[in-house]
Amino acid sequence: MNRTATLIAALEPLALGPDEQLAYLAALGVGETADELALQFDDAFRYAHPMGQASLDAALRALNERLSMMSDTGKAALWSPLALAQGEDWVFIRRTAARALELTRALDDARV
Repeated sequence: MNRTATLIAALEPLALGPDEQLAYLAALGVGETADELALQFDDAFRYAHPMGQASLDAALRALNERLSMMSDTGKAALWSPLALAQGEDWVFIRRTAARALELTRALDDARV
């Protein structure tokens, strides 16, 4: 899988609504802990960043920083289904992931 496809595959679940994210996690068989979403993004970020487009790279860094902050010790509650549904961090993540996804797809279309 190329960098763009890897990034799209990691951003799509982050941009979903909370119910769809929980269904995605259930389909993966990882339960209701949302940290799998962060792990997938982390792998894609390490592989694909930087993408060479300033707005996209800024959005990817913002996502990486927020998810990293949420992963700090003592913040397990941020990965719960309740936090996924109602947490301000997850609102930011979904909004930023949707923007990054839009920019990634546009960049991919421009390269074709």
